[in-house]
Amino acid sequence: MCNLGYGVYERGMERGMERGIEKGEMRTLLNQVRKKYRKGKSCDEIADELETDLFVIEQIYEVLENAEPDSTEKELLDILVSKNILQNMV
Repeated sequence: MCNLGYGVYERGMERGMERGIEKGEMRTLLNQVRKKYRKGKSCDEIADELETDLFVIEQIYEVLENAEPDSTEKELLDILVSKNILQNMV
């Protein structure tokens, strides 16, 4: 990844942590949504099961729909950070 991309990623993580979200929580939410997405669950079902804001789940879901099937966790987090989605988690 280029330095600019890494900087965007780190800045997004810092903003999330400033708002009380730990890196692990960001990764955990992404991975939980990803597993449920692969099982064919809807955004409403996922938001209800994870007790998370539907708006955030919808945005993560959209990223997953448009991403390559073999995208890594880091690549997906980079996309979420670049779209400022993780800032909406709190």
